[in-house]
Amino acid sequence: MNLTSRKFRSALAFCAAGLSAFALAQPIQIKTVEVKTPVAFPAGAIEPRTSAVKRVRATLARNDRLGELQDGWLCSPKGNVIFNEKLWETVNRPIARVYRDELERAGYPVVKRDDSAFADQSRPLVSDLDVGVTVRRINANLCLKNRESMVGETYIELRFELYSPRAKKVVFDTTAEGSFQFPENYRPPPDGVFGEVIRIAVRNLLADPRLALWLSGANPLPAADLLADALKIRGERTGVLPTADNVTTLRAAVATVLTANGTGSGFFVSGDGYLITNYHVVRDSKFVKIKLATGRELAGEVLKVDQERDVALVKTEPVVFPALPIRAGEANVGEEVYVLGSPLGETFSGSLTRGVLSGHRLLGERRYIQSDASVLPGSSGGPLLDNRGAVIGMTVSGVRSAVGNMSLFIPIAEALQKLGVEIQQ
Repeated sequence: MNLTSRKFRSALAFCAAGLSAFALAQPIQIKTVEVKTPVAFPAGAIEPRTSAVKRVRATLARNDRLGELQDGWLCSPKGNVIFNEKLWETVNRPIARVYRDELERAGYPVVKRDDSAFADQSRPLVSDLDVGVTVRRINANLCLKNRESMVGETYIELRFELYSPRAKKVVFDTTAEGSFQFPENYRPPPDGVFGEVIRIAVRNLLADPRLALWLSGANPLPAADLLADALKIRGERTGVLPTADNVTTLRAAVATVLTANGTGSGFFVSGDGYLITNYHVVRDSKFVKIKLATGRELAGEVLKVDQERDVALVKTEPVVFPALPIRAGEANVGEEVYVLGSPLGETFSGSLTRGVLSGHRLLGERRYIQSDASVLPGSSGGPLLDNRGAVIGMTVSGVRSAVGNMSLFIPIAEALQKLGVEIQQ
């Protein structure tokens, strides 16, 4: 037997294991499914999200009859195709790969492993959304004409669930079908006998415009559920030196946050490795890179977010430098304030600007601190400090005009409250 024949017989090995006792049962009627055109990934998507198949299961029972197996040039009945472990392996194995291939073919973002020789290949690939696939129905009428070709038809019904690891919720749930009529002298591809029908089902899934809304970021993800009890974090006492005389120490606790979407700023509120930043900096990332003022890089896990208030809590390994203290009371209009951060990226990390607290504003239902201290893209998530180096707010946005600058900051007490964090000094 040549190599091609061996590959073909291997691809059909499930059939031999999937035969029931010989029976002249009627072939199962195979449902015909229209092949739809996938919706192309929206151009200019602001918040593209990656997705990957993480779980595959089936609701079929062992020894369920799925169709009829025939052989020979006359396709004489030989037995039944039944659901068993060998057949399940043939169905299960290609699903994740086919989903990724079709997603990429339609222009959607996918998780890609770094192919550098120095990349850490042991680190798991993390997607923004996890995909769960449930195989609800399979049908197959197959005729093995000889060692290298077959005819027949297959059908599959798959349930797809998009799960947000951050919110710990299924955000999208739908069903897609596929059917495939084998051409004459068909030889199964590397994906096996069910590879093509799975591919058609995935293409029909991508034809659903609702999926594009989730993967393009047009639909906002639900906020993460906060812990019922506050997370108690060991903080620092307010220092005695003026901020201008203690910049080197304060800078050490301010870091650049690097994600696949860009960079922002963040600051440590505890030597145990707890860092605060904006949600719009980390977005739906599960892991981010934290670059310290020294140039050292730490891995950070995003523990909590509140998308509506635009705050996030990141955990790294413990740090050796003092964290930034949190001011207990509210700062007053007219006080001198300072902003630390990484405007325009890590090249300008540790930048310090100064201004005055211009006012406390209520915009919509959200409270902000207003100041004339300058901020730029990349400053988001950095601390707003009083004249003793204590945090009173967190940078969220800036407005630049011909007549001057205005910056807005989230009050630190509200940011911590939304994250369910309690600082113990």
